[in-house]
Amino acid sequence: MNNKEKTLRVLIIDDCKLDCAFLVESLKKMNLFNTSIEICDLPTKEKMSKEHFDIVFLDYAFQGITATDFLIVNKHLINEFPIVIISDCQSPVIGCNLLRFGVQDFINKESIMSTNFDIFISNILERFKRDQHLKLLLHNTQTFTSIVSHDLRNPLSTIKSYLDILLEEDPATQEEIIGILKNSVDSSLIMLDSLLSDLQLKSKEIVLDLHPVEVKDYLENIASEVKRLIENKDLDFNLNLKELEAKSVVIDEIKIKNVILNLINNSCKFTNAGGKIELGAYITGDNNILRFYVKDTGLGIDEETIQALFDENANVSKDGVDGERGFGIGLHYCQKVLKKHKSQMNVESKKDLGSTFYFDLPTS
Repeated sequence: MNNKEKTLRVLIIDDCKLDCAFLVESLKKMNLFNTSIEICDLPTKEKMSKEHFDIVFLDYAFQGITATDFLIVNKHLINEFPIVIISDCQSPVIGCNLLRFGVQDFINKESIMSTNFDIFISNILERFKRDQHLKLLLHNTQTFTSIVSHDLRNPLSTIKSYLDILLEEDPATQEEIIGILKNSVDSSLIMLDSLLSDLQLKSKEIVLDLHPVEVKDYLENIASEVKRLIENKDLDFNLNLKELEAKSVVIDEIKIKNVILNLINNSCKFTNAGGKIELGAYITGDNNILRFYVKDTGLGIDEETIQALFDENANVSKDGVDGERGFGIGLHYCQKVLKKHKSQMNVESKKDLGSTFYFDLPTS
């Protein structure tokens, strides 16, 4: 499809019909675009939607307000579509301020008839596309930084807790703890390499390193890393593999381990001393499907929060029983990892009764 076959949807916000006439005439003379033009003197929130328009021309002063005032109230519109400000004067100060605010251009009404709108519109659309891409890169970089800091905090907390215990134990126990610490450090380094490899911001892709893993050994190793840390918080920990036969799954073992550790960490945060945390896996009704779960007797989650848990744009962070921050970016990342495994995170929870987070994977 060439540009001429595409209809450019234009909204002009101006309360001066004469100014609108000049702009409409110039737009209709374009060779590269067909145009569908709508004019209004004060747009409604419903009308100002990217589903309706490809570009907006906004008079700097209309209906007794300025474009700056309008955009301050409706700041989200800057990311909806390219906005061009038209004005009776060409003030460099006002123009610079509006460009910093996020509008795509600032032009004088007197120059409308002499403007080549084929070139002007093409440049505006290309610039807006580039700006949106850069904003996405920035957002993904910030998200990645949050994920790294979140997921590195868990093993570092484990290491610190074991170091606090180490000097108080007998030599045999010290040797056991040193082995656990070494495993935790090794896991942290592997996890960091894995997270860094996921920084593919253009495609937002997570790359999997898939291998068959024997589930019983895999979960037992994870349990050995977290057991003492959980019990050190006065919580009972149980690994339930009673119904699990010799089964294997094809997974990225580092990323799935990160998912499980994230769930366990959240359970620790939201379970009071004396509570219970259980890690387990079992075959579901379909013999080819294995369900992994982390269950706790903690504070539980209300239905409204459950609906928003995996929404990256929702803010559902809340304080744990000891004031720690919980949920946050970790669950968003977990959901992305599971979706790459063609699975998804599920949760069953009742307020004050605890939660169970689980996901299913096919056996190999």
